[in-house]
Amino acid sequence: TLYGKGLKYLKFRPPSSLLPRNAPKIWWIYAFRAVNSEITEKNQKWTWSYIKQRSIDRVDYIELYKKKRADKLSSTKRQALEALERKLSYEDILLYRKLANAAFNREQKKKEEARAKSGLLSRWLGFGKEKEQANETEIQVLKELYAKIGYSPENAKVEEELFPPHFVKVLMEFKVHKGAIELLDHDGKERISVANLATREISLSVSLRETSTSFSAALKSLEIEDYTTLNGQPLSILSPSHHAIAQGANFAQVEVDLTPYDSPENLDLRVMATMQPLNFILSLSGIERIAKIFELPPSAALAELAAAATKGIDELTKAATQRLKLSLEQHQKTMLHLDIRAPTVIIPQSFHDPDCPTLIADLGHIVLKHDSRERERHVKLAQTQTGSQISAVDTNYFYDTYDIHLKKMHAFVSPTSSHWYDLSPEEVDRRSIINEFDINCTLRVLMVPTEDLPHMKLDGTLPELKIYVTK
Repeated sequence: TLYGKGLKYLKFRPPSSLLPRNAPKIWWIYAFRAVNSEITEKNQKWTWSYIKQRSIDRVDYIELYKKKRADKLSSTKRQALEALERKLSYEDILLYRKLANAAFNREQKKKEEARAKSGLLSRWLGFGKEKEQANETEIQVLKELYAKIGYSPENAKVEEELFPPHFVKVLMEFKVHKGAIELLDHDGKERISVANLATREISLSVSLRETSTSFSAALKSLEIEDYTTLNGQPLSILSPSHHAIAQGANFAQVEVDLTPYDSPENLDLRVMATMQPLNFILSLSGIERIAKIFELPPSAALAELAAAATKGIDELTKAATQRLKLSLEQHQKTMLHLDIRAPTVIIPQSFHDPDCPTLIADLGHIVLKHDSRERERHVKLAQTQTGSQISAVDTNYFYDTYDIHLKKMHAFVSPTSSHWYDLSPEEVDRRSIINEFDINCTLRVLMVPTEDLPHMKLDGTLPELKIYVTK
């Protein structure tokens, strides 16, 4: 609440008898001290002296509170504990007490287990006294060593058990609100704009947990303008679809999890990606102009540079292949799910006339799924088969399977290039050249180097395809 936020600045607040309209200078001083104290506190937390002192206070508080729980706290130690509680924040006290209680309960449990193991008969007869003395001596030596280096194994184990798997230890976030890249060319006199790429709200997040790491990236919007097709006037050749703009969703989003904590079958890698549709206006003149800028004149130095780059790419490819083989040999479990709304290709009869006939090719919806755990299911299935059925199942184990689904692809002719998205479904169907169709494919890639099996297998189905040819 606003009242709660103002409590920490109460020590700087002027008396209630002084109103802002009567003593504005005093109230300005109050505002300055409040803001300055907050900035100073934030900056102080990043100094090594603060971090070191915080670590010392944490260890001291946990040890003192454990003694308080065991009723072994002297008057001097009690005063030290009270001084720490006045110094520490409310949140720190709660955390340190939680750690101290967990460590205290753990020590009590160990003591009870030790007492249970030592039988009454062995105590009475005196058996095992030498062993107990040796263990006590060893424990005492370890305690002295831990005290010198400032390490507590009980607290270390308690911290690991205290935080749940989904608890984020370190969170790093980066965000770029707007970005732009302009492509320029020279005509001998002045610079000419050829194309402009603009992005909006690029965000990156990294989350480090106890046993997993997560990366996520998102892009709100992407747009490319061409200045060649309309002789210096901007033409948006790549832009988000009107449907995506209306929903306000991110244009593209990627999530990568290394050993995800919420996986039911202990995955090693999980990749999830989504992309919203784009409108792509096909302008051959603009594409050729952009490509021409990146063309380099032939020369011996450039040839050597290209050869060196090719060699470097080959070496990187070879290294990546070796890493892939190693991961396959280790049977790492991966899951891949790509949900991509393919772009809509727009080919107008004329770029200068917005009311000209336009060909609209909607490439539909692309879904790619891959789950390496499917191999284990094939193995389990093979164990239940006999005879000729085994070979049919066993071969699938050597392949990684990728399920590819292309959905709702179609093409039609719009009477205009500007408002084709406003056409009704009936009008789109009447002007259709290619009716909506789906393609379902299964791609199998060989995991092991062998000449006995094909390196790649592709099979698919095309249920129905209707193409209309008109004048």
